[in-house]
Amino acid sequence: MATVGRFHSAVGDEPTGPTDALIVDFSLVTFCGCSAVSYLLQLAERARARHARLAVVPCRHLNRVLEIVGLERTMPTYETCTEAIADTGCAEPRVG
Repeated sequence: MATVGRFHSAVGDEPTGPTDALIVDFSLVTFCGCSAVSYLLQLAERARARHARLAVVPCRHLNRVLEIVGLERTMPTYETCTEAIADTGCAEPRVG
């Protein structure tokens, strides 16, 4: 739960200012529970409402959860941040 709080603090309810994409890097995360997945789903919905893309760089565990619940079809995932940045066209990543 503490990690979800830190995740929410870094990202907020949605990105501020104009944005076309939000890249969330979970690659170093060692555990991802249902609270983080739920928050990620909320971010995906907010991004769609703003006509922005949400790109996820999942850890192995999150990738498996996304596959099991079928979210990898609606939420693009990438092996690396470099791939996500290239595909979304982000010019300057902001680390939160």
